Amino acid sequence: MFVLATNLMTEPAWRARCVLYRQALVKDDKIQAALKRLRTLTDLETRAMSAETRATVSGILAITAETRGAVETMKTGLFEFLQVEKEDRAWQNKLRMLGRVESAEIDAQRPDGCMEGTRVGVLEDLRAWSRDPHAHRIYWLNGMAGTGKSAIARSFCHILRQDDLLGGSFFCSRGGSDGDRDANRILYTLAASLASRSAWFKDSLASELERVPFSAKWNLQLQIEHLFKSPLSRVDTDSKPMTVLVIDALDECSSVTSTYDLLSLLIHVAGSLPVKFLLTSRPEPHIRRQLERMDTGLGRVLRLHDIDQEVVGADILTFLTRGFRAIKDASLSTCVSTWPHQKDIDIVAKLSGKLFIYAFTVLKYVQQRDPISRLARITDPNVTAGHALTRPLDDIYNLVLSEAMDTELYDTDEIELTEHILVAILTVKQLLSVSRLADLFGMPPNRIKASLDRLYAVVYVPVHDDTASLSMFHASFGDFLTAPGRAPPYIPKYALRHSLLATLCIRKMQSLEFYMRIPSSSSL
Repeated sequence: MFVLATNLMTEPAWRARCVLYRQALVKDDKIQAALKRLRTLTDLETRAMSAETRATVSGILAITAETRGAVETMKTGLFEFLQVEKEDRAWQNKLRMLGRVESAEIDAQRPDGCMEGTRVGVLEDLRAWSRDPHAHRIYWLNGMAGTGKSAIARSFCHILRQDDLLGGSFFCSRGGSDGDRDANRILYTLAASLASRSAWFKDSLASELERVPFSAKWNLQLQIEHLFKSPLSRVDTDSKPMTVLVIDALDECSSVTSTYDLLSLLIHVAGSLPVKFLLTSRPEPHIRRQLERMDTGLGRVLRLHDIDQEVVGADILTFLTRGFRAIKDASLSTCVSTWPHQKDIDIVAKLSGKLFIYAFTVLKYVQQRDPISRLARITDPNVTAGHALTRPLDDIYNLVLSEAMDTELYDTDEIELTEHILVAILTVKQLLSVSRLADLFGMPPNRIKASLDRLYAVVYVPVHDDTASLSMFHASFGDFLTAPGRAPPYIPKYALRHSLLATLCIRKMQSLEFYMRIPSSSSL
């Protein structure tokens, strides 16, 4: 078998058979036609494959070009991003150099402002002022201690933010950090805040800080020039409301001199700046000397303590009604359904006068424990509330008097005159005026007014009329001065007060002895 197979597969035999097979195929027409069709199909397939290959190559080239373009775009975008990131880091470094006091800005303050439905007229007036591009550049809101200035400032900041007009804010605080009471940090903070809210001001300020070597120790004049006047000089706001900057509680700045200088500079440049300023403070002498002399076209003044008692009383009544309702809702287990009686709320509102801090203190006092009994202590004239109620007011009054009688600032005779004026206002039942006090003390009216300058936060002093009556702003100040254990040690006791007044009266009578024909004591 092996030999037979080998013979069959030898090359001559294999090749002869292939030749015979080919000859047979060629002679068969059907097979020829089939082969022809096969060649045609093969050719078509080859062409199709070639076309597909060319199309694929073209697509690949297009995709490659598109990819290359996308890569270039990404490179450009990445470069721009890195450039912006670099510029942003540089800007953030500049902001840090400005020393922004974030704890003094509105977002760091208590979120509440005026209770809804209160101070409506004041807030509407402020809003109208902020929206009027031709209104005064400076609005000074001042008021006695405890009249609610900061609450109004907080509410107004929220309104400005809604209207997209808040440029920045600085809430001065004597009890805060060093920065919170530093008048030299106010402009730095306002500039940084405005730059964070306004792209155009940011670019303008950045250019100015590139042009001028920056210093965190610039004086107020340089701060005004390089942080506001120069960057804002390119802005035109004649046809739209101006950005508003809010500075609250200027009287709480630690340096009287810096505050005075800041106000002097603001008054000088405010008319040329395309921004507005809301300033709030107690009517302290160094602040009044600047802001009461503003040109009427530049500044506007609103004295909270001059607002009609009926208007303020209605706001305080609303404040108390809602406050007591909240206390009742939180103390259902201890409060009867009829508490509090409307007459009790009316009594507290009357006791509050124009002093929101008094109403606020009463609510806090009542809320702490046993609301029914504590409210009764306040409304019952035969019961006296303890130190838990009076402490917040005592703190305010002690602060005012300590500043008015600071031995580092005033001479002994000046402090003594202030004490005697307080005694006279406190003791004499009939209201006195500056001119009557001057007559009683035997000195010019300007000396009396200079002494009263330091008491504007607690004593109502008519601004331009020496014959108008002086009075304690709130009865609680008189209580503070006369209640055992509350008055400062330098305020004379009851007997000494009357002795002092008697001495003054006798001295006055003696000076009139010639006209009244009263013999002197030496001739009796």
